[in-house]
Amino acid sequence: MSGLPGAAILALFASVAVAQESVEDRLRPSVVRIRNDECSGTGMFLDAEGLILTNAHVACSPLPYKVQAAVKVNGATKDVVFSKVSLLGFHPDYDLALLRVDPAEFDAKLKPVTVCATGVLARERVWAIGFPGDYERGKM
Repeated sequence: MSGLPGAAILALFASVAVAQESVEDRLRPSVVRIRNDECSGTGMFLDAEGLILTNAHVACSPLPYKVQAAVKVNGATKDVVFSKVSLLGFHPDYDLALLRVDPAEFDAKLKPVTVCATGVLARERVWAIGFPGDYERGKM
């Protein structure tokens, strides 16, 4: 990068930041935070009826869970915390679990994640969006 002028470097970083913000804005309604007194982690809505895919190590506690999500309520995006969370099943070997929340708890419209049918190409930019450990979204 030694041959790039300062303005070009700033423009390059600005475009990466804008692209990341755009990705986060699009994924925010599909990505959820799962918590209880023993564990926390990330999940994603698989359908509009409240089916959530997460890791089994996130859903391994017998304590009740809460799911924080950005949902549409009366046409506006709102952060809500679902308290009626059901564990449907888990697979410890694959570290996967399925949970369900009831959108009717907040009269909410849920946005499922869009799964891409193609793989990632070499050198293609990727983002990991979520809540690792006890960190807030975007803070590490």
